Amino acid sequence: MAGFDKIKDFRLTKENIAQSATWVFLLKFLVVAFVAGFFVRAMWPAKPVPRSSARMPVVVGEGEQQLEPQLEPQMEPRMEPRLEPRMEPAVEPQGVALQVPQPGDGGAIDESLHQVVSLVRPAVIKIIVVPNQRTGTDPNTGIKMGDPFVMNSNLAVGSGVIIDSKGLFITTKHVVGDNNNLQVVLYRAGQNQFTARIVARDPDSPLVIGKIRSTEKFPFARMANSDRLRTGDVVMAVGNPFSLSGTVTSGIVSGKKDVTVNGLLVQGAIQTDATINDGNSGGPLVNVDGEVVGITFASYVQGGNFTGIGFAVPINFAKEAWGTAP
Repeated sequence: MAGFDKIKDFRLTKENIAQSATWVFLLKFLVVAFVAGFFVRAMWPAKPVPRSSARMPVVVGEGEQQLEPQLEPQMEPRMEPRLEPRMEPAVEPQGVALQVPQPGDGGAIDESLHQVVSLVRPAVIKIIVVPNQRTGTDPNTGIKMGDPFVMNSNLAVGSGVIIDSKGLFITTKHVVGDNNNLQVVLYRAGQNQFTARIVARDPDSPLVIGKIRSTEKFPFARMANSDRLRTGDVVMAVGNPFSLSGTVTSGIVSGKKDVTVNGLLVQGAIQTDATINDGNSGGPLVNVDGEVVGITFASYVQGGNFTGIGFAVPINFAKEAWGTAP
């Protein structure tokens, strides 16, 4: 009851009022501060926690983890200089040796020409006769008929080509001359020398037909259609120049011309730069298929020297001459 009596005896004095106002002010301040702190805490964003330098795993699915990519500082893209093509002509470096073609570098071409020679040469024969008077050069045209190569007073050598397995062959009048009986030598080892005879002479061309006296089957060359021959076609002359057996020279068809030698006209004679010398006459001029397109018979000379211009009788003339053979 003492407390109640104290309250009952409480008197509002100036000192009590001042003391009471102070406590009320402190209470209100605490309440306001508490409420303000609550709102500030709720509304102010929390300060981010600094990331560790280690990459933290981020869950992307059940049982899977993906490492959070570490951002690298962004760098400006590096611009590579663009090279423009140089328009200057290529210059061969000084002091660099050029490659010199070696035998066989022609590849398929070399092999093809070798096969042509291998196919035709066995059919080319060396014709041995008693030398005739040399024809000399036609003073009007500068063209000389192909003579056999004279080895001595008793022996001259020319060329011919077998055109039938029975031993028929073609050569020229200026090789055989007035001889009807001949000796022929084949380009092979073993038995290669035979006797032969002339069986037909063509009055319209420099050609003659002969036959080897033997029942043996001989290698022979096929004949082409010389009317199809064109300027620029590659040809080879096979024969025995200066008695050198089985010699091959090559060139092209330079053209076709009517040629008159010592009063004999050969129409559409094949002009070629394949080398033709004494001893070549009567031998075949062949194409790249190994077919005979002509029979060499003359050359253009100056001062007795070969000038690179030779002539062959088109093989179609030879076909007609062959048809006159018995």
